[in-house]
Amino acid sequence: MIIVLLLGGMVGFVNGILSIRLQGQALILTLVWASRSRGSPRSSPASARSTAANVYGEVPDWLRNLAAMNGVTFGIPVPPVILIWGAVAGFLVYAFAQHPLMAAISMRSAATAARPGA
Repeated sequence: MIIVLLLGGMVGFVNGILSIRLQGQALILTLVWASRSRGSPRSSPASARSTAANVYGEVPDWLRNLAAMNGVTFGIPVPPVILIWGAVAGFLVYAFAQHPLMAAISMRSAATAARPGA
């Protein structure tokens, strides 16, 4: 486990140095490192022969429908992912509105708006 932590720290350090030196976006560099680290074992001929590893595979129909922009939800031509994100956003708005900190902020902003000259 310590080796994995050290290796992860080393990759993160190199990623940070490259991001600073190349003035690149950290997210893009991280995605490059991730795709390279996943692709390395699969690109070696020995692992391909022994495990028949394949990057490509069959995507289940339910997952294809879930992510497709022309997907159908309960017979309605609305992509399921739109409804899922809408439900998540609605839940977050409701949850944050019920939080005491949000209530204090909204009460303070309401009190500030009610005062003349504020």
